[in-house]
Amino acid sequence: MHIQRIKSIIHSLKDIIDTEINLLDENGYIFHSTDTNKIGNYDNQIISFELNDGFLIEKQEYIYCSYNSYEEDKCILSIKGINEDTQKFAKMIGIFLGTDIKNISRNDFIKSILLNTISDDSIKNVCEKHHIVTQGQVQIIVIEATENLMGTVEEILSALLSDEIIRIKSKYFAVIKRITDKNNDFPTFLSETISSELLYEVKIGIGVIVDDVYDWHFSYKTAENFIEIGKVFLPSHKTYSFKSLTIPLMISKIQANDLEEIMKQFDCNIKSLFSNNELLNTAFIFFKNNLNISDTARDLFVHRNTLIYRLSKIQDITGYDLRIFEDAILFNVMINGHLCLTNENKSIIK
Repeated sequence: MHIQRIKSIIHSLKDIIDTEINLLDENGYIFHSTDTNKIGNYDNQIISFELNDGFLIEKQEYIYCSYNSYEEDKCILSIKGINEDTQKFAKMIGIFLGTDIKNISRNDFIKSILLNTISDDSIKNVCEKHHIVTQGQVQIIVIEATENLMGTVEEILSALLSDEIIRIKSKYFAVIKRITDKNNDFPTFLSETISSELLYEVKIGIGVIVDDVYDWHFSYKTAENFIEIGKVFLPSHKTYSFKSLTIPLMISKIQANDLEEIMKQFDCNIKSLFSNNELLNTAFIFFKNNLNISDTARDLFVHRNTLIYRLSKIQDITGYDLRIFEDAILFNVMINGHLCLTNENKSIIK
């Protein structure tokens, strides 16, 4: 059952009709209500009458209606107040409750799994219908592109991949990647291919590997959030994974007050560097290229001596020589610490 969707509908309707709305099982157990005090209680009136699907029954001050839920068990709706408006709303909600999940398309079904808008009880049966393997290592890879390029990106993905490709939002595609080997170059290959075709760099989030279909949504969510946090901490990167975001993740777990205190101990004038986009970008690209002078100069389209001059400027401002590994590590921590403090609302797993 699309529990979250139904709850959202019920709460939206409550704002319109301002009355109590409940969802019950056929024993009268209230498992959801706009009145939180009702949840977990029983409505004993249920046993006093027989409900037929789609028919309304008025009992004391409530309207009742029964529908088949997605799991083929009865779901009973009750609305407090007996009048023309509540009768209409009871029928309206029933349309959603009576929808047969087994008729959902494969694409929409997988999308519901990724967005976690379908119950675990429904997943197994519908997976069987669509011949979806529920066990085995899967990694959800999310591709972000601008809305006007989504059609072209989809064509490229369809030509490149035999994997399931699901359009999630106006800017996201999700690839259901089954892990058959330890080839970690696939996301990079995907990014470079799209970039060469479109002359546009998409952002790619690499979700954690999960073992069964019930955790696909977790892999999807981590991939989506890796993109959002990665654009803040590693803007020059095209792909983001747990490994590439290890330092930001670790630092983001530190309380803001504690992090501020730690930052004070490093008198490195890091804030001044953030006012110089050229030097900051140079540092990011240098880290991306594993402190390699030649590769960084090539990526920046500058002469080697120009790069060395910029690295010297960074050292003059902060006191850290990024060509020295230990200094590079500490500088990286400082950069990420500053970004964490200025982006406290960014959380990697929401």
